Formats: sequence, structure tokens, C-alpha cells
Amino acid sequence: MSIEIPEGFGQVSLRIDCSGDAEKMYITFGIAASGDAEATAEGILEETDGTIANLMTTGYAFDACRIVTPTVDVLVEGTPVDGTVSGNAVPQNTAYLVRKTTGVRGRHNQGRFFLPGVPVSKVDPVGALLPAWVTSAQTNLTGFLDAVVALTDVSGIVILHGDGGPSPTPVLGFALQNRVATQRRRLR
Repeated sequence: MSIEIPEGFGQVSLRIDCSGDAEKMYITFGIAASGDAEATAEGILEETDGTIANLMTTGYAFDACRIVTPTVDVLVEGTPVDGTVSGNAVPQNTAYLVRKTTGVRGRHNQGRFFLPGVPVSKVDPVGALLPAWVTSAQTNLTGFLDAVVALTDVSGIVILHGDGGPSPTPVLGFALQNRVATQRRRLR
């Protein structure tokens, strides 16, 4: 099912590089936006610094932001924003699971993304994130959402639906799950 992007909206893909891994990783979300897509992409990439980059180890970096709208496809490859946590990361198939929360019920109106680069020191042996780290990480996720929405041409983060679906659903927040998630196919 492909995403139909309505007028006035765009799909953001933040590209993540992991040193030693040729395959790039991505997190995506929709935005309600108008205006200069290139400036918006630059702004979103810059806003990872001091917010969600604080959740990743130093071997990971946000290195590009792509925005696709009904009329524009822009890729900005800026100065990489490195993760700030020193130490080793869990294997690259293990990530934070972040839910996109909305005020609407039903599975169709929910979303999530996986953020790699989880520090080994912040996870217990059964995959639970340390409570103090969850609090800190949630603050950084909320800071990122607020910073993106504060950009000049962005009026909100949304969930985009498939072809013929309802209008985009506004995202009210990002909620970090207290357990790491795994994607078996990502481990090589």
C-alpha cells in the first residue's frame, strides 16, 4: 500500500548512518507543511542535534533528511549529527520503539518508528530500558517533536494514510516504549 500525500502535507524520512554498516536506516513521519521544503528539511535535520541524537551512541549519525510532497521531492544531506552517548550500542537490529500518539482511537490512526543506536548501558538483560533513561529519552523525543512543529513552515506532525484513506491524523506526541524492539531481518 503506497502513501498518498495530500496537498499541504509531506512525508519526512530522516536517514541514519551506522559506522561499519553499508545499509542506511530511516525513521519517517508526516508533516503538515507549506513553503520551502528544502529549508524545512534542513531545519528538521538540525533539530535532531540536542534532541533525538542524544539517544544514540556515537557510532550512529543522522546524515540526511528527505521530504516528499505532492509536488516536490527534496533530499538534504547536511553535516552529520552524531549520537552523543559514549559506549557500545546493542546490535543494529535492536532499537527504541517510539509510538506516535493521536487523540483518535483505532489501529488505523496509530503509528510508530524504530530508532537505532540504543546504548548497551541503558538496557537491562531482559531488554527493558532503565527507568531513569526512559524519562530522559522521553524528554528528548518531546523536545524533537516540539522543535519540528516550531519550524516556520510546519504546523504539525501527522500520520499519513494509504491510498484513498482518511485525511492525515494529527500526532499529539511521541511515546517511548520501555522495552527495546528487535527486527530479526536487520541482523547480518
